[in-house]
Amino acid sequence: ILGWTIAHPLTVVLVAFGVFAGSLYLTRFVPKTFLPTSDLGECVVGLDLPPGSSLEATAKVATQVGETIRGNPEVGVVVLTVGNATGEANVAEFIVNLVPRKDRELTTTAFKDKLRAQLAAFPEANPKVKDFDQFGGGQRPFNLSISGNDFDELQAYSVKLMAWLKTHPS
Repeated sequence: ILGWTIAHPLTVVLVAFGVFAGSLYLTRFVPKTFLPTSDLGECVVGLDLPPGSSLEATAKVATQVGETIRGNPEVGVVVLTVGNATGEANVAEFIVNLVPRKDRELTTTAFKDKLRAQLAAFPEANPKVKDFDQFGGGQRPFNLSISGNDFDELQAYSVKLMAWLKTHPS
């Protein structure tokens, strides 16, 4: 083999280039993520009603959303928390555990897509379906808290800010 390789250098270089070019082409079919998607069988659904919503109003909407979530055969256990530790009554969070992978047809990612479509029926709750965060850092790119004493001014500013963010996604 060594003797043939030395006698045919042009052929060896062309074959090596062909293998390299073929490898570059094949990278189109390889998933390119830093961390692969996992199928842990759990996700979180966050609800964010308009500021000033009462705990009762949030609980009522959360109950309806919970019925929608539990109506899926992939769902095993759902835990609901209405309100949060900082006293916000207009937020709720569901921790959704799916049945074991062998007992469901959908992956966690496919289930989250399905759930997002179902929860579009609750636009007033601004539902967010995201991965369960085991470390508590949150799964959103960033969070912005606006506070003040004048509710009407906060509401007006929040609407303007949200409109601006939608037109400037990066």
